[in-house]
Amino acid sequence: MDNNSLQETLQLLKAFATPMRLAICGYLAARPGQSIQVAELAQIPGVIREGFEKDLRQLSDAGLVTVTEWVNWVNSGERLPAALSINPAYQQIMSAQIAGLQRINKTLAPVTAKPIQDEREKTLSHFFKDGRLLEMPVQLKRQQYILEVIAASFEPDKRYTEREVDALLKTIYPKDHCTLRRNLIDFKLLQRENGIYWKI
Repeated sequence: MDNNSLQETLQLLKAFATPMRLAICGYLAARPGQSIQVAELAQIPGVIREGFEKDLRQLSDAGLVTVTEWVNWVNSGERLPAALSINPAYQQIMSAQIAGLQRINKTLAPVTAKPIQDEREKTLSHFFKDGRLLEMPVQLKRQQYILEVIAASFEPDKRYTEREVDALLKTIYPKDHCTLRRNLIDFKLLQRENGIYWKI
Protein backbone atom coordinates (compact mmCIF):
# COMPACT_ATOMS: atom_id res chain seq x y z
CA MET A 1 0.00 0.00 0.00
CA ASP A 2 1.55 3.33 -1.05
CA ASN A 3 1.59 6.47 1.08
CA ASN A 4 -1.40 8.08 -0.69
CA SER A 5 -3.53 4.97 -0.21
CA LEU A 6 -2.50 4.82 3.43
CA GLN A 7 -3.52 8.47 3.91
CA GLU A 8 -6.90 7.77 2.28
CA THR A 9 -7.42 4.79 4.57
CA LEU A 10 -6.49 6.82 7.65
CA GLN A 11 -8.88 9.57 6.56
CA LEU A 12 -11.65 7.01 6.19
CA LEU A 13 -10.94 5.53 9.62
CA LYS A 14 -10.98 9.01 11.16
CA ALA A 15 -14.29 9.68 9.44
CA PHE A 16 -15.76 6.67 11.21
CA ALA A 17 -14.06 7.42 14.53
CA THR A 18 -17.22 8.62 16.32
CA PRO A 19 -20.65 7.06 16.75
CA MET A 20 -22.18 10.33 15.54
CA ARG A 21 -20.42 10.14 12.16
CA LEU A 22 -21.40 6.50 11.81
CA ALA A 23 -25.03 7.43 12.56
CA ILE A 24 -25.00 10.22 9.95
CA CYS A 25 -23.39 7.99 7.32
CA GLY A 26 -25.83 5.18 8.07
CA TYR A 27 -28.80 7.54 7.82
CA LEU A 28 -27.66 8.82 4.42
CA ALA A 29 -26.76 5.32 3.18
CA ALA A 30 -30.33 4.20 3.94
CA ARG A 31 -31.57 6.95 1.59
CA PRO A 32 -29.41 6.61 -1.54
CA GLY A 33 -29.88 9.29 -4.17
CA GLN A 34 -31.65 11.64 -1.74
CA SER A 35 -30.32 15.02 -0.70
CA ILE A 36 -30.94 15.37 3.05
CA GLN A 37 -31.03 18.76 4.75
CA VAL A 38 -28.57 19.33 7.60
CA ALA A 39 -31.49 20.24 9.87
CA GLU A 40 -32.91 16.74 9.34
CA LEU A 41 -29.53 15.12 10.00
CA ALA A 42 -29.27 17.07 13.26
CA GLN A 43 -32.40 15.24 14.49
CA ILE A 44 -30.83 11.77 14.19
CA PRO A 45 -30.69 10.09 17.63
CA GLY A 46 -27.16 10.35 19.02
CA VAL A 47 -26.24 13.41 16.95
CA ILE A 48 -25.03 16.33 19.04
CA ARG A 49 -25.26 19.77 17.51
CA GLU A 50 -21.87 20.91 18.85
CA GLY A 51 -19.13 20.12 16.31
CA PHE A 52 -21.75 18.82 13.89
CA GLU A 53 -20.40 20.75 10.89
CA LYS A 54 -16.89 19.41 11.53
CA ASP A 55 -18.25 15.87 11.44
CA LEU A 56 -20.02 16.56 8.15
CA ARG A 57 -16.81 17.95 6.66
CA GLN A 58 -14.82 14.88 7.72
CA LEU A 59 -17.35 12.58 6.09
CA SER A 60 -17.21 14.73 2.96
CA ASP A 61 -13.39 14.88 2.95
CA ALA A 62 -13.26 11.08 3.22
CA GLY A 63 -15.47 10.82 0.13
CA LEU A 64 -18.32 9.08 1.92
CA VAL A 65 -20.85 11.87 1.51
CA THR A 66 -21.35 14.58 -1.09
CA VAL A 67 -22.38 18.11 -0.17
CA THR A 68 -25.30 18.89 -2.48
CA GLU A 69 -26.05 22.37 -1.16
CA TRP A 70 -23.95 25.03 0.57
CA VAL A 71 -24.89 28.02 2.70
CA ASN A 72 -22.75 31.02 3.65
CA TRP A 73 -22.45 31.61 7.37
CA VAL A 74 -23.68 35.16 8.01
CA ASN A 75 -21.11 36.22 10.63
CA SER A 76 -17.95 34.80 9.07
CA GLY A 77 -18.88 34.27 5.45
CA GLU A 78 -17.68 30.68 5.82
CA ARG A 79 -19.41 28.17 3.56
CA LEU A 80 -21.18 25.41 5.44
CA PRO A 81 -22.94 22.33 4.11
CA ALA A 82 -26.73 22.75 3.98
CA ALA A 83 -27.65 19.39 2.44
CA LEU A 84 -25.82 16.13 1.82
CA SER A 85 -26.27 12.78 0.15
CA ILE A 86 -24.38 9.52 0.35
CA ASN A 87 -21.65 9.18 -2.26
CA PRO A 88 -22.98 6.55 -4.71
CA ALA A 89 -19.45 5.17 -5.02
CA TYR A 90 -19.07 4.73 -1.24
CA GLN A 91 -19.37 0.93 -1.46
CA GLN A 92 -16.47 0.79 -3.92
CA ILE A 93 -14.51 3.19 -1.73
CA MET A 94 -15.14 0.98 1.30
CA SER A 95 -14.23 -2.20 -0.58
CA ALA A 96 -10.94 -0.69 -1.73
CA GLN A 97 -10.11 0.56 1.77
CA ILE A 98 -10.99 -2.74 3.41
CA ALA A 99 -8.78 -4.59 0.91
CA GLY A 100 -5.96 -2.18 1.74
CA LEU A 101 -6.41 -2.73 5.47
CA GLN A 102 -6.36 -6.48 4.97
CA ARG A 103 -3.05 -6.19 3.11
CA ILE A 104 -1.62 -4.10 5.95
CA ASN A 105 -2.91 -6.59 8.49
CA LYS A 106 -1.23 -9.48 6.64
CA THR A 107 2.14 -7.74 6.64
CA LEU A 108 1.91 -6.65 10.28
CA ALA A 109 0.18 -9.70 11.73
CA PRO A 110 2.29 -11.77 14.12
CA VAL A 111 3.06 -15.35 13.25
CA THR A 112 -0.11 -17.26 13.93
CA ALA A 113 -0.14 -19.56 16.89
CA LYS A 114 -0.32 -23.28 16.42
CA PRO A 115 -3.90 -24.18 15.51
CA ILE A 116 -6.04 -25.71 18.19
CA GLN A 117 -5.78 -29.48 18.12
CA ASP A 118 -8.73 -31.31 16.70
CA GLU A 119 -10.42 -34.14 18.60
CA ARG A 120 -8.33 -36.85 16.93
CA GLU A 121 -5.01 -35.17 17.77
CA LYS A 122 -6.14 -34.53 21.35
CA THR A 123 -7.15 -38.15 21.76
CA LEU A 124 -3.87 -39.49 20.39
CA SER A 125 -1.71 -37.14 22.46
CA HIS A 126 -3.71 -37.96 25.60
CA PHE A 127 -3.74 -41.76 25.28
CA PHE A 128 -0.32 -42.42 23.69
CA LYS A 129 3.12 -41.79 25.14
CA ASP A 130 6.31 -42.77 23.33
CA GLY A 131 4.38 -45.07 20.99
CA ARG A 132 2.69 -46.95 23.84
CA LEU A 133 -1.01 -46.89 24.61
CA LEU A 134 -1.57 -45.75 28.21
CA GLU A 135 -5.20 -46.86 28.40
CA MET A 136 -8.13 -47.52 26.12
CA PRO A 137 -10.70 -44.71 25.95
CA VAL A 138 -14.33 -45.48 26.74
CA GLN A 139 -15.90 -43.49 23.88
CA LEU A 140 -16.23 -45.43 20.63
CA LYS A 141 -15.12 -42.52 18.48
CA ARG A 142 -11.90 -42.18 20.46
CA GLN A 143 -11.38 -45.93 20.33
CA GLN A 144 -11.66 -45.69 16.54
CA TYR A 145 -8.86 -43.06 16.45
CA ILE A 146 -6.64 -45.22 18.67
CA LEU A 147 -7.27 -48.42 16.74
CA GLU A 148 -6.65 -46.76 13.37
CA VAL A 149 -3.19 -45.73 14.57
CA ILE A 150 -2.47 -49.22 15.90
CA ALA A 151 -3.71 -50.84 12.67
CA ALA A 152 -1.18 -48.72 10.77
CA SER A 153 1.53 -50.80 12.50
CA PHE A 154 0.52 -53.79 10.37
CA GLU A 155 1.85 -54.06 6.84
CA PRO A 156 -0.75 -54.26 4.08
CA ASP A 157 -1.01 -57.60 2.24
CA LYS A 158 1.04 -59.37 4.90
CA ARG A 159 -0.37 -62.39 6.77
CA TYR A 160 0.29 -62.65 10.53
CA THR A 161 -0.08 -65.54 12.92
CA GLU A 162 -1.86 -64.87 16.21
CA ARG A 163 1.48 -65.08 18.00
CA GLU A 164 2.94 -62.38 15.69
CA VAL A 165 -0.12 -60.15 16.21
CA ASP A 166 0.13 -60.57 19.99
CA ALA A 167 3.87 -59.83 19.97
CA LEU A 168 3.30 -56.58 18.07
CA LEU A 169 0.34 -55.51 20.23
CA LYS A 170 2.23 -56.26 23.47
CA THR A 171 4.79 -53.60 22.52
CA ILE A 172 1.95 -51.08 22.13
CA TYR A 173 -0.38 -52.10 25.00
CA PRO A 174 1.07 -54.76 27.31
CA LYS A 175 -1.77 -54.28 29.81
CA ASP A 176 -4.40 -56.03 27.64
CA HIS A 177 -3.22 -56.95 24.16
CA CYS A 178 -5.98 -59.59 23.75
CA THR A 179 -8.79 -57.02 24.03
CA LEU A 180 -6.87 -54.80 21.64
CA ARG A 181 -6.69 -57.64 19.10
CA ARG A 182 -10.45 -58.30 19.40
CA ASN A 183 -11.21 -54.59 19.03
CA LEU A 184 -9.14 -54.39 15.84
CA ILE A 185 -11.30 -57.17 14.40
CA ASP A 186 -14.59 -55.70 15.72
CA PHE A 187 -13.75 -52.30 14.20
CA LYS A 188 -12.99 -54.02 10.86
CA LEU A 189 -9.36 -52.93 10.86
CA LEU A 190 -7.99 -56.49 10.96
CA GLN A 191 -9.47 -59.62 9.40
CA ARG A 192 -9.05 -63.10 10.92
CA GLU A 193 -9.48 -66.50 9.35
CA ASN A 194 -8.15 -69.87 10.59
CA GLY A 195 -5.79 -68.19 13.05
CA ILE A 196 -4.29 -65.89 10.38
CA TYR A 197 -4.67 -62.11 10.55
CA TRP A 198 -4.25 -59.39 7.96
CA LYS A 199 -4.89 -55.69 7.68
CA ILE A 200 -8.08 -54.67 5.86
